[in-house]
Parts: sequence; C-alpha cells; structure tokens
Amino acid sequence: MHVSGNTYSYGVHRQPPPLANPTKELLSALAAFQKTVLAAHKDNTTGRFRYASEQSINSAIAPIKAEGIAHTFTFKPLSVSDGETIGHTEVTLTIYHAESGGSIASSMVVPDYDPKNARDSRHQQRGSAISYAKRYLLAAAFGLATEENEGECTLEEVSGQSTPQKTAANKIAPAQAQQPKST
Repeated sequence: MHVSGNTYSYGVHRQPPPLANPTKELLSALAAFQKTVLAAHKDNTTGRFRYASEQSINSAIAPIKAEGIAHTFTFKPLSVSDGETIGHTEVTLTIYHAESGGSIASSMVVPDYDPKNARDSRHQQRGSAISYAKRYLLAAAFGLATEENEGECTLEEVSGQSTPQKTAANKIAPAQAQQPKST
C-alpha cells in the first residue's frame, strides 16, 4: 500500500490521524518498558503460521499498564463494499498516559474481505482483518517482537542478567518474574 497525501493508492480517502500529545512522561514510560520487555510469545497457530495472539501481547504489555498506560482501539469504515468495490476499515490504536494526559496514535487500513475467499463469510474475514491489525499495531507501538520461545521475552530472560533498578518516576517491572528452576 502506497500513501500519497491523504489518499491510499487503492483510492480510499484517509482522515487526518487523531490528535497526539506525546508527553515526556508517556515517552519515558515507553522507553523504560522497551528496555525490559522485548517480545510477546507466539502462542497461536493458523495453518502453517505461528503468531502472538492479542492475549499474549496484552500479557507482555501488562507491566506498563500497571504504570498508568492504557490503550483503546477505534474502527472507522473508510469505504463501503458495493459488490464491485471492496470496503476498507481503518483501525486506530491510541495509547494514553493517565497521569500526564499524553497520547500517541497509530492506524492501519485493512480490506473488509477477499472476494476470492469462498470459505469464510465476509463478516468473518472483516473480523480477522481487524484482529490482525490490532495485534500488529499493539506489537509495533510497544516495540515488541514476537518470539517462539516464551522464555526469551524479557531482557532478563535473554541475557540472564537482572535489569538495573528503576527510579520511582519510570519504574517498569519485567513481563514475567523469573521462577526458580526445580532440579
């Protein structure tokens, strides 16, 4: 998909992005989180592909949510399917910092359905496309990769070293506490 001005190459007009207010506190919280949590675990399989579910990504970002970061999704139809033209929906993720009122937003446009897919209903295809966008927007916004090995999702788990103590202003706990290994 190529973006040119406010129009995507497939002719869908896009509204300006939601207003963003990336406060110092919001950016500091995201930076501290990204120093600790590296990935979300790929916990689902569709056909031959493994991917991180929205639940896995939400589990990975739980530490930053505990620090007053929240997120919402909104959905906006950009065009309606008319039998000849495929409709598109804009999925927007907005991340908020409760204390400072800061926010950032990112959007992705997805097709409502694939006319060549006779297996799934149009509603099922639209829901799948929206779920896909939500997962990718969340992972991208929080700087998460997706990882096959659940034990390599935080810096501490990858390096074997504990992370430096955080100050009260930017403390973020690891996504998962290290559990003692039984022998």
